[in-house]
Amino acid sequence: MSDAEDFNSLVVEARGLSKSYAQGDAVLDVLIDVDLPVRGAERIVVLGRSGSGKSTLLHLLAGLTEPSHGEVWVQGQCLNHLSANGRAAMRRRTMGFIYQFHHLLPEFTALENVAMPLQLAGVGARQARERSEAALHSVALGSRLSHRPAELSGGERQRVAIARALVSKPRLILADEPTGNLDRDTADEVFALMCGLTRETGAAYVVATHDPSLSRDATRVVRLDHGRIVDE
Repeated sequence: MSDAEDFNSLVVEARGLSKSYAQGDAVLDVLIDVDLPVRGAERIVVLGRSGSGKSTLLHLLAGLTEPSHGEVWVQGQCLNHLSANGRAAMRRRTMGFIYQFHHLLPEFTALENVAMPLQLAGVGARQARERSEAALHSVALGSRLSHRPAELSGGERQRVAIARALVSKPRLILADEPTGNLDRDTADEVFALMCGLTRETGAAYVVATHDPSLSRDATRVVRLDHGRIVDE
């Protein structure tokens, strides 16, 4: 597949996506009629204040939450029509995740944390180790393979999380406030690393953030306000 074809191919698409929750007799509309196509190698930043629906949008795109209305399509398959196991398998094949809090397992080393998604996907132990070592070298942590999260700085822990997200070579990275727990300089360093690695791998990313500075490398910026896209 050529670069142009890869860029133009849809990785994930939200169609008329809405999510509501009942609160007693009232209904809280968290996301309202959102359309969002994401094509290969796109870099999309979703900007919005806390409570605007950013995290809910990412959860819906990943099939972690079921929509109240609308559909999510991932590489030609509608997540609405898949079982929970089917959605999980789709996530393993297609997506990587980076969160504000790294969610590393504290009892495991950096290498073991990065290898986890490969092992869940059935990759053999030797190949999982080799790929995980390469991923950690790519984020400049080749000397920290055996360190546990408590022995790493905040920026290093987030770089381990980036390596874990990319080790399976996903088509799509979903990142929820990936630098929100870091100081400004470390945040800039970590985000630049993430952007560079996704460009190298050709993965698309959708980043949900309240920080406008993260939009400088984006190919598209989407603004959410009270669950609606108000600007793109």
